[in-house]
Amino acid sequence: MPTDREVRSLVNDLSPPSRLGLLLALLAGLRDAEVYRVEREHYSPADGTLSIPAEIRKNGVGNIVPVVASLGGAIGGPGKYPGGSTIITPSQSVVRLELRNATKGFDNSWSGFQPARRALVTWAEDAGFTQDTIALVTGHARTDIVSRYSAEYGRLELKQAVIESVERRLNA
Repeated sequence: MPTDREVRSLVNDLSPPSRLGLLLALLAGLRDAEVYRVEREHYSPADGTLSIPAEIRKNGVGNIVPVVASLGGAIGGPGKYPGGSTIITPSQSVVRLELRNATKGFDNSWSGFQPARRALVTWAEDAGFTQDTIALVTGHARTDIVSRYSAEYGRLELKQAVIESVERRLNA
């Protein structure tokens, strides 16, 4: 589990594309492979949401995630990241190398964004949120149809509360 200091250090020290990947894991609950599949069109600055389609999710359930200030600033506006339609432009191997180099002094070196996702879960639990509530953001498996529907289409206020608590701890 990464420390608060380690996560803050990475947010400050990584290149903008790698920082964005870290924030997508930490503040939107995305898995590594999902981070690299997010496209510009999934972000709606007007609505303040990131719509993650089911086809890029491991569990096959889409999700709508509120975008907080830290994540919105990292995503930026149109044209911020040149190239294709995906938000993260360097290859996964380039980002992994940067993460490994940036985390050499940490207890555990990072090769992907999973530690940031673990930090999201831990920090949200520390703030008093239940696993079911946290699962709305992270996309952990939901068995019943009502829970799957809530994760994909609703509960934006609850998701916002979880993400804002994590963002507060990040910026503390």
